[in-house]
This record gives sequence, structure tokens and C-alpha cells, in this order.
Amino acid sequence: MKDLTISIVAYKNYEDIMQAVESIETHTDASIDKCIYIIDNSCYEETDRNRNIFIEFLAKWKDIEYLDTKENLGF
Repeated sequence: MKDLTISIVAYKNYEDIMQAVESIETHTDASIDKCIYIIDNSCYEETDRNRNIFIEFLAKWKDIEYLDTKENLGF
């Protein structure tokens, strides 16, 4: 079991989520076993540049699980 689990629901607010992830990663002690779930409720085009940048950003950390719902399922 993880010491810390965080779930973040996203809906086309990629910049806000990136800032939140940066803050969590920067201010959480490395000894804490954690998992950050990003649930993406955004509808998007495959060519959406912001989303592609977001996906590349999330790939920097091994403790992030990205879940793409492909539609708005709400909270």
C-alpha cells in the first residue's frame, strides 16, 4: 500500500494540473511512496497540442498514473 495517494480530475485545465504536479513532486519527501492519479475528463482532438505537451510532461515521473476517460464523466 502507498503512503500517499492523490487523485486529480482534469478537464482542459492542463496548465493548472502541471503546476499542481510540480508542487507535489517538489514538496513531497522522496522517501514517501506515493501515486498520483490524473483522471482526464476532457474531450479532445488527437492533434491537441496542449494535451500532447501535458502527456509528455506527465511522463517525467514514474509515480503518476494517467487515466483518459475520453469523455466528461464528471467528478
